[in-house]
Amino acid sequence: MRRGLTLVEMLVVLVLLGAIAGVATVAFAPVRVPAPSPVLDALTAARRKAIGSGRAVTITIAQDSGPPALATAWPDGRIVADGAVPLDPFTGRADATR
Repeated sequence: MRRGLTLVEMLVVLVLLGAIAGVATVAFAPVRVPAPSPVLDALTAARRKAIGSGRAVTITIAQDSGPPALATAWPDGRIVADGAVPLDPFTGRADATR
């Protein structure tokens, strides 16, 4: 009795692995790009300016209701802001999901 794999069996395994890899790539790829927002654009510009200059940059963001919000971009790339500014709480990055 022979042991081992035939060429057909090897090709079937490779096709199945390729199909799984293709499905996994689609599943983990970002599906939506966040909608453009003037607030997120201002936060990104402040972060770039802070990193480029090596100094903290504070911006004021006007809101539809209530007082304006303040956000400070630090030279290490963090942004610290009050709760009215859409930021990811873990990374400090601008978050368009809010």
